[in-house]
Amino acid sequence: MARPEKEINWEIVEKRMEAGCSGVEIAATLRIQSDTFYIRFNKKYGKGFQDYHGDFYSAGDANIKFTQYMKALAGNNNMLMLLGRERLNQGKEEEIKKSPLEDLIELRHDNMILKAELEKIKGSDADKSQTE
Repeated sequence: MARPEKEINWEIVEKRMEAGCSGVEIAATLRIQSDTFYIRFNKKYGKGFQDYHGDFYSAGDANIKFTQYMKALAGNNNMLMLLGRERLNQGKEEEIKKSPLEDLIELRHDNMILKAELEKIKGSDADKSQTE
C-alpha cells in the first residue's frame, strides 16, 4: 500500500522561492525528496521549477525594494540614506580615475619644480658673486 502524499503549502513554497531558496532547500524544509518535490511542483504549476523560480525570485527582489522604499518614505532616516547612496550616489566619494601615466606625469612635474628651484639657486649665487 502506497503512502499518502504529504501536504504541501504552496504559498510557503512561493515565498521561499521569492526568498531565493533552491528546490533542494525547499524540499528539505518540507521533509520530502527533491525529486518528489520537482514532480509535485510540475504537477501543480504545469511547468518545471526552474521555469518559475526566476520570476518568483525577481518578485522577492521587488518586494524588498518596495519595503525599503516605503520605510524610507515613512521616516526611517537610515533607510533613506541607504537608498540615497545606492540609487542616487549621494554621499559616496567620487572615485578618481587614475591615468596609467599619472605616476610618470607626477615625476616629470616634480623634476620641473626641482629644475626651476636649481635655476633660482644658480641665479642667486651668480648675483652674490657679482656683488662681491
